[in-house]
Amino acid sequence: TLEVDKGIAVADDVFLGAAGDDEATLAVLDVIRAYSDFLKLFQGKSLVEIEGESATVNDFGIDYNGVKHAFALVGGEPARVGLSEVQIESRVSLEAVEQLKLVSLGKIKVFGLGDEPVDVVLVPEVDFQGLKIKNIPAIVQDLSFYETGMGEIPAVILGHQVLHRIGSVVADFPGNKLTLTKAAPSAAPAGAAELPLLML
Repeated sequence: TLEVDKGIAVADDVFLGAAGDDEATLAVLDVIRAYSDFLKLFQGKSLVEIEGESATVNDFGIDYNGVKHAFALVGGEPARVGLSEVQIESRVSLEAVEQLKLVSLGKIKVFGLGDEPVDVVLVPEVDFQGLKIKNIPAIVQDLSFYETGMGEIPAVILGHQVLHRIGSVVADFPGNKLTLTKAAPSAAPAGAAELPLLML
């Protein structure tokens, strides 16, 4: 989802092959165009680089929207970081942008965030103290919505562009621990069972 040059080429192919001007087709094309605009801001940049092999962090939880969250360092500053499988792009809070003095790389329209274009930035680093994720493209958004469920406003919510680069995410809910690994495990964890589809 972050193969920038290939992603732009695929978006162009969709536009060239699109037929019809009905409302559903136009809505899909708007989403594809916005994603292409997002990718174009990062041409020539190395994105989502992982350093370190693994990390286990405490103070792990899950809010009532299903967003997992834990303590990390964002740009060297202590912060709450969320992990969301339902978002493609990562999000960064207005407060973190100001604190880290992040510079907008451009503005795009984002599906579900209204008609006004929003800023896109590059978050330099999220450090889970053993596993560092560098150069994270992120959409600037007011994340105060999450404060009630997390107890504080998260600095960053990592979307599945980032999660696809991580080998494994192990949530220990009773122990309030989150373990991340760079490499995917070579075997299923102890006690695992294979199911056609499991919704959590």
